Amino acid sequence: MRNKMKKRNGFTLVELLAVIVVLAIIMVIAIPSVLEAMNNAKKNSFVLYMEKVFKSTSEYYLQDSATEMAGAGYYIYDITTDIGQNSSGNFKGYVLVDASDVDDVQYIVYLNDKSYMALGHNASKDGFDKYKPNSYKAGDAANMKDPKSVCSHYLTSVKKTTDKECIKKEADPKKDNTVINIG
Repeated sequence: MRNKMKKRNGFTLVELLAVIVVLAIIMVIAIPSVLEAMNNAKKNSFVLYMEKVFKSTSEYYLQDSATEMAGAGYYIYDITTDIGQNSSGNFKGYVLVDASDVDDVQYIVYLNDKSYMALGHNASKDGFDKYKPNSYKAGDAANMKDPKSVCSHYLTSVKKTTDKECIKKEADPKKDNTVINIG
């Protein structure tokens, strides 16, 4: 009779294994969903930042064209030094303003943050609603390392024009804008 009344302390091995299997199944289902949600949040953040850069650049360009810069041409703005878009992320890049047709100014975004990149995205024409940023690729990032590489990439690969120069906008009004010749 004493054996029947024995107290049971703890779980059996089978019960522990069953709990581990259930937890493993939950992890297999949940982890991809959580990772996808995190990835989508990063992409959305990147696109929102691109939109903010586009709006700031268009304001600066309109201001500049009303004062000092005028006429047809290609103008490059650095997102951090020229338009003051400091961020909590690692965003780097340029916006090239294609004013070759002054009646139809185009804003071309070159932006990366070591996770995603926009390489020559025409923000004026294509907008941001359905934009999906590309994964960061170091080789492509070489096309946006400095104003000259952005100018060269746009004029030769995107625009496919014989034009050979862009104007780098300087943030400091005491400095002259720099002419970048790719020829």
